[in-house]
Amino acid sequence: KNNNIDIAVLDMNTSIQKQNNFDLTSAGMIISQDCFFLGFPFGLGINDKEGTLNRGFPIPFVKKGIISSLLTDDINGRLILLDGHNNQGFSGGPVVIISTVNNIRKTSVIGVVTAYLNENATVGTPVGSVQFNANSGIVLCYDIAHVFEIIKANN
Repeated sequence: KNNNIDIAVLDMNTSIQKQNNFDLTSAGMIISQDCFFLGFPFGLGINDKEGTLNRGFPIPFVKKGIISSLLTDDINGRLILLDGHNNQGFSGGPVVIISTVNNIRKTSVIGVVTAYLNENATVGTPVGSVQFNANSGIVLCYDIAHVFEIIKANN
């Protein structure tokens, strides 16, 4: 639906999970709420070769952040901005929140990590200044609603 939104949805024609134990919605998220994002930074992950933890699939790293802001525009759609330290390898990973309502713990996938913002920095040295890009700590995530837009557009 929007070529500027970098999300791919794969139809695997199977169900590797009989029942979802999580919701796929950003409804109910709150700015300043803790969140978690999953990925494989620099290709690293826990290998579950014995299949005891994750049926033989690698297990991603889990990083923590907070929901800092929301941005919506015609070019990028709806972005969720996190305050957290992202690395290469988290793009495409889920963003998860956990909430408790009436003593029931609820897990929701609210978005998909797409990038992190770099900031230009300058450091003075005895021989002059050095300019470089530094990770700003702002993680950009697409709202999970964009996944459903892709599914609807292709059915």
